[in-house]
Amino acid sequence: MFGPQNHGLSGSSKSSKQRKFKRENKNRPKETSSKIYAPKIREVVHVSQKRRRDPRFENLCGNLNEKIWNTNYSFLRDMAKEEQKNLKQKFNEDKNLGDVQKEKIRQYLNRLSNKERSNLKKEDDERKRRLEKKEQIEKLKQGKQPYFMKKSTRKYVELAEKYDQLKAQGKVESYLKKKRARNASRDKKSLKLK
Repeated sequence: MFGPQNHGLSGSSKSSKQRKFKRENKNRPKETSSKIYAPKIREVVHVSQKRRRDPRFENLCGNLNEKIWNTNYSFLRDMAKEEQKNLKQKFNEDKNLGDVQKEKIRQYLNRLSNKERSNLKKEDDERKRRLEKKEQIEKLKQGKQPYFMKKSTRKYVELAEKYDQLKAQGKVESYLKKKRARNASRDKKSLKLK
């Protein structure tokens, strides 16, 4: 008699005020969390972009063959040697160069000479590897077991070759002196860290 129907309220309007959230799982939250940020950038219309490709890292461009590259671009080494010669000439002849410019030229010349030295070393290593490979093939043809050097053995052989080379040039003492100084500085650094 005194229910909501008598006061002009229908039961359907009360149920519409209290919204019921249906969940697929009882452990899920009733509403979406307010802690989750809305995405800032939304792609409303898809715009096709040009895909830039770097041939150094693309499989479509094939693999780099250093031997072929070096033969094709051997002129770059000649250009670098020519540039090095011109810079040395400029460095020795120009008296008007400032200290800053001289230092920059000296650093650049050092960089060029280091690059040339590393290239020569790489070529020498490659030549040695090719000779080893030829020897292995010859041994296989003769019916012998091939001998593959371990890294430690290879390192030892290279060190012996370097020593012989330095001995022929008469630079063994200076090399050992520099090596000792390098090791001493490395030891000092490691002691400081401890």
